[in-house]
Amino acid sequence: MRWCRPGLVIAVAGVLVGCGVVTDPAEVTPEVYVEEPSPNARAAAVFGQDRVDEAFDELSDFALAEAFPPALLDPEREDYTVADLAGDSVTEHLTPEAADGWTELVEAALAGDAEARSFVHVMRFYDVERPWTLLGEDPVVASQQITDVAVDVDSSAGAGQELLVVSFHHDVSLQYHQDGRPVGFDVAKEITYELAPATGPDGPRWLIADFDGEFEVTDWS
Repeated sequence: MRWCRPGLVIAVAGVLVGCGVVTDPAEVTPEVYVEEPSPNARAAAVFGQDRVDEAFDELSDFALAEAFPPALLDPEREDYTVADLAGDSVTEHLTPEAADGWTELVEAALAGDAEARSFVHVMRFYDVERPWTLLGEDPVVASQQITDVAVDVDSSAGAGQELLVVSFHHDVSLQYHQDGRPVGFDVAKEITYELAPATGPDGPRWLIADFDGEFEVTDWS
């Protein structure tokens, strides 16, 4: 399993899941916005356009649900387990080889490996190190956007072993309280996934074989 080293940029200035998906940010500022990918003739020729659309729908749903899980975003929480970060909700979307690699990566991150921790944050954010509190009933994930979507094909393994490559920006705003005032931070992430068609009869129709990316965190108050 190849885990590409992600670039990590932290930008500190000073010191979400929404109810619907809309398609035009010019008309309304949504809590969740997912941009459709631009057509790619090569991907359509290899996999068929319906399968490419299916892959993106599954992947975007996965990213919205699992990249910033509210249960892992409580600043007062200090303890995390392998199951928290590499449970079935994640590993069922990975190839078997990728699932083994992801679990090893999570174990290293929880053991104190800073580089592994940054790898994990690229795909699944956790451990908010801020002196803040949650907003009670208000969602910690205030908004999510998936934009600049591109699809392509990795044919390096040869005919019949092609992977679908999907890249996008995933921007998220997280909100908290500190001493009665609103605080929070934004995460701007660029990530690329390599997807393999699933062969089993059940579960996702596409599986993540690899990923790479970087993210920037900006505090606001």
